[in-house]
Amino acid sequence: MTSRSDIHFYDLWMQELEESAEFFLNSYNTKVTAKVCFEIEKRIATCFLHLRQNSKEYLSASRKNQKEISLTYYPIRNIKAKKNDYRERYSLMNGSKELLKVYQLCHSIIHVSEKSQFIPTEEGVLGVFFSSDQDVNEKLYYVQLCKIAQILLSVVENRELIIEPVFNERARIFSFTRYYTNQ
Repeated sequence: MTSRSDIHFYDLWMQELEESAEFFLNSYNTKVTAKVCFEIEKRIATCFLHLRQNSKEYLSASRKNQKEISLTYYPIRNIKAKKNDYRERYSLMNGSKELLKVYQLCHSIIHVSEKSQFIPTEEGVLGVFFSSDQDVNEKLYYVQLCKIAQILLSVVENRELIIEPVFNERARIFSFTRYYTNQ
């Protein structure tokens, strides 16, 4: 039986997922500070923990847990290197694509052993590097923040959304193209 508080919590979580998705997209054009990086890390952990804990309701019902997301991974190069020394530890010039189910991505992020934001300039955060405790001695993943936003907004809207970043060279800012798949 669903109570009023359950319905209220559901609405609050949908609002949180939507706000976090928009925050991730805005992070592309936000000056990088420790607070911004902290907020990205906190929101990723909170949102993916919530999705994983409620996967039957959010992911299974809409088959989003079967949806595969394309990530880049970098193989281990020197297992003896310090965990936070990515250049030495991982072969960052040999990235490959890997498809992960959304549920697996949730699990990997919850069990993260290594994490770092990808900040090519001080003008914005584009994505995150992470490795779960299972994968830390094999590979390092990279996921764009727009892909995370895509997952969250697909859950909120209960339909498959695609978000692609578009960089305006002249204005030096990112915008995003959004469209729905035919499901």
